[in-house]
Amino acid sequence: MEKKTHYIGTTGLILATFFWGAEFVVEKDVLALISPNYSNAIRFGSASIICTFFLFQKVKKIKIQDIINGSITGIFMGVGFAFQTMGLSTIGAGENALICSAYILIIPLAEWAIFKDYPGNHTFFCAVLVLIGVYLVTYDPDINSFSFDAGELLTLISAFFYTGAIISINYFSSKTDPAILTLIQFYTTTFIALFLALLIEKRPVQFNGLLIVEFIYLIIFATIGAQMLMNFCIKYVSSSAAGMIFSTEFLFAIVLGVIFLKEKTGLLFWIGAALMLGAITFYQYREIKNKQEEVIEFPTSYKIR
Repeated sequence: MEKKTHYIGTTGLILATFFWGAEFVVEKDVLALISPNYSNAIRFGSASIICTFFLFQKVKKIKIQDIINGSITGIFMGVGFAFQTMGLSTIGAGENALICSAYILIIPLAEWAIFKDYPGNHTFFCAVLVLIGVYLVTYDPDINSFSFDAGELLTLISAFFYTGAIISINYFSSKTDPAILTLIQFYTTTFIALFLALLIEKRPVQFNGLLIVEFIYLIIFATIGAQMLMNFCIKYVSSSAAGMIFSTEFLFAIVLGVIFLKEKTGLLFWIGAALMLGAITFYQYREIKNKQEEVIEFPTSYKIR
C-alpha cells in the first residue's frame, strides 16, 4: 500500500509540474491576442470566483487579519505575475521559465539579509552557476550575440517579487488557513492585474474558440488543478523527491516551447539550462540533507506557481 501511494504521489507531482511548465507555453500563445495584465485579470479573477464557491464555508469565517495577511502576500504575488507575464510577452516561454526559476536561490539570500540566517557556502556556489546559466540562455541566435533586454529584465524582477511572496507566505501560513490565504492572494492578484491593465494596456477586442480553451487550461489546470495536486500528493513523497520534481518545471516549458511555438534554442541555451537545473537540484539536495528531512513542507514553501 505504501509503495502504491508513493507512486500516486510521485505521478501527481509530475503532472502538476507539467501543468506549470505548459502554462508558460499556453500563456505565451494567449499573449498574441490579449495583453499581459488583462490576461492575468481574467485568469485569476475566474480562479477566485471558482475557489470562493468551493471554499464558501471557510469564506464565511474570514477575519480582518486573514484579509491583511493574504493581501500582503498577494501584493508580492500579483506584482510578480505582472512583471513575469509582461516579460513573457517579449521573450520565449522557455527563457521566461528559466529566468523566473532563479527565485529558488534568491530566497535564501533574501532570508540571510532579513533574518541574518547564513545560507551556507553551497548557496553562493549555486547562485553563481545560476547567473552563468542565465547569461548563456539569453544568447540570441538571430543576432549571434548575448541579449538581456526588457523581457529578461522584467522576468528577473518578477523572481524577486516571488521571493517576497514566498517569504511572506511562510510567515503568515501559520496564522491564516492556507486555503483562505491562497484565495485572498488570487483576489489581490486580480485587482493588481486589472489596475495595471486599465492603466497601461488596451482593452482586448479579439476572442476566439482557441483562446477560450487556453484560458480554461490556465484557470482549471495550471492554477487550481496543479495547486490541488501538489497539496494532495506532496504528503506521499519525501521532501527531497518533491523538490527534484519541481526543479523540472522549466524543462517542460523549454521542450513544449520548441515543439508548439517553434522557439529557437542552441547549444549555449541548453548548457545554460543544464547549469541552472544542476545548481537548483544540488541546492535542494544539500538543503534537505542538512535538515535531515525534518521539514516535509520544504518544497511547498519554495513553489509559488
